[in-house]
Amino acid sequence: MNKKFFIIMKALFLVGVLLLSGGFTPATSAQAKPIEIKVAFGDSSASVFYHSILVPWGKELEAASGGKLKVTHFHSGSLGPANEHWDLAVKGLADVSWQITLLSAGLFPLTDAVTLPPTGIHSAEKMNAILWDLYQNNKYFQKEYQDAKVLFFAGGPPQWYWAAKPIKAMQDMKGLRVGSTGGPAIDAIKLHGGTPTFFLPMDMYLALQKGAIDGVAFIAEGVAAFKLGEIAKYCCAIDLCTFPAMVAMNHRFFDKLPADLKAVVEEVSGKWNTKAGRIVDESNLHAAKALKGMGIEIYQVSEAEQKVWWDALNPMMDGWIKSVNGLGMPGREIMDEVLALSAKY
Repeated sequence: MNKKFFIIMKALFLVGVLLLSGGFTPATSAQAKPIEIKVAFGDSSASVFYHSILVPWGKELEAASGGKLKVTHFHSGSLGPANEHWDLAVKGLADVSWQITLLSAGLFPLTDAVTLPPTGIHSAEKMNAILWDLYQNNKYFQKEYQDAKVLFFAGGPPQWYWAAKPIKAMQDMKGLRVGSTGGPAIDAIKLHGGTPTFFLPMDMYLALQKGAIDGVAFIAEGVAAFKLGEIAKYCCAIDLCTFPAMVAMNHRFFDKLPADLKAVVEEVSGKWNTKAGRIVDESNLHAAKALKGMGIEIYQVSEAEQKVWWDALNPMMDGWIKSVNGLGMPGREIMDEVLALSAKY
């Protein structure tokens, strides 16, 4: 009996020594390892959406979590093509991804509403605010994004026309082959007399260089980032379609996070819906000034001229309402809400 008691006491003593010396790792220490968030980005690291939005957002998450979260970025489409980044988040191939909705043909028909120039949405900040409001309160928009958790919207302001020859009036668009990232901009180019061709942003430079297209519909920041101004040296600053984009997280990944980290993700991300819009709008204006300083001719249209360009796009509104009705949703009702939010913000 005494011998057995002695053995037990000796064993307990050794365990205590090991714990104090660090020779035994308790189960709780495994929880100290940070949870990695893999973030996919389809464009170049030179993009404002990457270096001025996703990267600082990730750093804020890490700081707010007290080091419990670690954000790892995968830019330049290293996890998949730019037009498949929504699927990366949905399927869990990435924990988070940034996706331009226009690149996912047919997946976000309701979101296309905020891209239409007649809605009066002519800044990224305003567009992000409207989309967040709709995502929070409109059941049809919630269903559109149901396959992943939207953390915040981070899209771009209206596109302008950039070409290898001057564009100052609609007649200059006739026969012009214009590269576009798709969506309603395709219809806008047609209504203005041009011939649209779908291209991913990273493919536009080569298309211009080889003469496959004569110009692009793109934001100034994108033209600068992809060096398109080396070829497209003329710009017509007519506000065309905005391009919505979102930062979304895989549902299963979010659901597995501890409650305190879920709160961190939502609190930090919520602030970026407004911040992202302001950053992109300011960056776009800065890029336009820089491009002008490089010798690119930017033609600023008058209000009267802009109205002519916009009036030509009015059929897009009716077309959108008709297409949404065809999907079994109240197109007119949804468009009225978008217009009301446009007036609000």
